[in-house]
Amino acid sequence: MNQSASTICNTTIIHIGNQTSINETCHQPPLLDHPNDDPLPFNKDLLRAFLVVIYSFIFLLGVPGNILVILTITRVKKMRSVKNLLIANIAIGDLISILWCLTTTLLGLFIDWPYGLNICKYLNTLSDVIIGNTVFTMVLITFERYRAIISPFSSKPTLRRTVLALTFFWIVSYTLIGIPLIKATRITYGGFWVRKMCSLIWPSRAFEITYRMGTFIFVFLGPFFIVLFCFLRIKLKLEENIRFASTSLRGRSTIKRAKKNQRLIKMLLVIFVCFTACFLPVNILLLAFTFFKRELFAWKYLIVFLQMVIAVLFLNSTMNPIILYLLSRDFRMGYIQQIKCLCPSNAKLQRAVRGIKRISTYSFRLSGKRNKSGRARDSSSPDDFDESSSSETEKTENDLLPCLQTSDWLMKSDESSPPRNGALFVMNKMQNTNNNNNNNENKPKKVSWSHYTSSLE
Repeated sequence: MNQSASTICNTTIIHIGNQTSINETCHQPPLLDHPNDDPLPFNKDLLRAFLVVIYSFIFLLGVPGNILVILTITRVKKMRSVKNLLIANIAIGDLISILWCLTTTLLGLFIDWPYGLNICKYLNTLSDVIIGNTVFTMVLITFERYRAIISPFSSKPTLRRTVLALTFFWIVSYTLIGIPLIKATRITYGGFWVRKMCSLIWPSRAFEITYRMGTFIFVFLGPFFIVLFCFLRIKLKLEENIRFASTSLRGRSTIKRAKKNQRLIKMLLVIFVCFTACFLPVNILLLAFTFFKRELFAWKYLIVFLQMVIAVLFLNSTMNPIILYLLSRDFRMGYIQQIKCLCPSNAKLQRAVRGIKRISTYSFRLSGKRNKSGRARDSSSPDDFDESSSSETEKTENDLLPCLQTSDWLMKSDESSPPRNGALFVMNKMQNTNNNNNNNENKPKKVSWSHYTSSLE
């Protein structure tokens, strides 16, 4: 094997009968290869331990955070808007990035690539595809806010069209970003951490330059200026609305609506700035690798800088849930609701669930059976039912609704009655039953004349 600073060549001699053929294949070294045998100016094991701590922190913070975002948007009915659906798409991409890309990166610090060439080709490109999908989704979020503020009377996008657009984004991202990487992905030997690894080996230098420049322009630079332009236009429009509202008869409501939009735009702008700050270093590094590969491989601290850039890129997957919690009251309350739903040790939640079950059983028995005295009371109904559990249930009803929307045990009803929703139906039915019983007890009993005469006899 002949090795230089820029290429690695493998020479194979094949003897077939009296003929001899020599095959020589050359490729560029993987990004994590160290080009020389000089001693490293840092402790390799200490760097590995530091990366394990960073990646573990990102995993433990990002997985629960993105799951809470997805559950809040999908289970709370008032959160199912176009904007929040786009945010959920970003959260899904971040969750996949942490569960697959970060996990394989963490394993790559200790063991050789264990999954074979096919998974290396088709799944190892997910990180770049997710980045492209996130960029396209953020552009669509900006366009949606731009339309709502600049042209409020234009046609609004529907949830179905939004889902189709998101599906289209995933397909386009994998086509434009993933397929070229599939052609360049190989299993190589001689990495920095382990011997066998999944890395990029470009077919030609022209292919590498075209791909890197194309992704930098169309995935980073172009969307950056588009989003920046939309935010500036939105800012000017909101300031104009506030100035106009100060002299208008309906100025108070207009100012309130404009300030609400300002808070929303501030939240989206913070998400965009954090994403740009995390995505910019890796773009700069990839461009530097494209044009200054030889000089970078001579830098002894290259591996440290490269690992820090990758860690910052993964860190972006944990930021959106935190930003949404800090800057959005709706998401903050939604997080609290979902934590209450997912926490089985919450005593208040368990007492409320037991109370709703008792109310549900009691009310349906009341509607189905009556005793001989004519009162709406079944002999099998709970005699120890008290009003304290009912009042406690009413207080926590709003917290329980997202938890119970996917449950079937509260959705039983008569075939002739319209569909009802969870705990709210149970509470309403119980209240109506009690009101009917009180009204029946207060009303004087109607006695027919025949009954009166029969009693006289």
